[in-house]
Amino acid sequence: MKRSICALLAALLLFGAASAAALPETYLAACRVEGETTGGVTFAVTQAAYDGAVLTLEVLLTPNDEDTALMDNQVELPPEDSWFLQEKETAAALGDRVLGVVCDICGLTDEKGGNLAMEYRCTTARRGRSMTYTFEVPVDSAFGEAQVELYFGVNEDLGFRFEQDACLLLRVPLLALVPLTAD
Repeated sequence: MKRSICALLAALLLFGAASAAALPETYLAACRVEGETTGGVTFAVTQAAYDGAVLTLEVLLTPNDEDTALMDNQVELPPEDSWFLQEKETAAALGDRVLGVVCDICGLTDEKGGNLAMEYRCTTARRGRSMTYTFEVPVDSAFGEAQVELYFGVNEDLGFRFEQDACLLLRVPLLALVPLTAD
C-alpha cells in the first residue's frame, strides 16, 4: 500500500528547465511512510537543480503528527555514542516521541539506464521537529533526464533496522542553462 501511495505521488512530479540557481518551477514529489504505531513521516522533495556540473536535491522530512520529532539515523552508531545521545536528547526536547529516519540515494542513471556517478555529498539539518537532507551529486556534461531513486526509512526504536521503508523514483531534467555571449 505505502509503495502504491509513493508511486502515485511520484507521478505528480512536474518537469521544467533547470538553471544554476534553482528551477523556475518547484519540483515536488512526496512519499509518506507509516508504521503500525506511529503517524509516520512525509518525505518531500522540495528542490531539484542542475548547474551543468552538480545535481542538487533537497528532501524535507516532516513527522505526520505534532507529538513526534525526527532524528537522523543515517549512520549506524552504537547507542552510547555521544553524537547519537545528543541528537536523541535534542529531538526528545521537541516531541514526546522520537522517530529515527534515513534518506539516501540508492540509484542514479541517465535516461538510457546508464549509471551516473554515485559519489555524492549529503548534508543533514534539523528544522525544529523536521529534518532536511541535501544531496549534491557531481554529474559532468549530462543531458536529458536523470532517474534518481531515493530510499526512505523510518524506525521507532532508533535502531538501524528500517522495516518501515519506501523508494521513490524521480525523473529530473539535466538541462543546464548556458549564458549567451555576444560576438
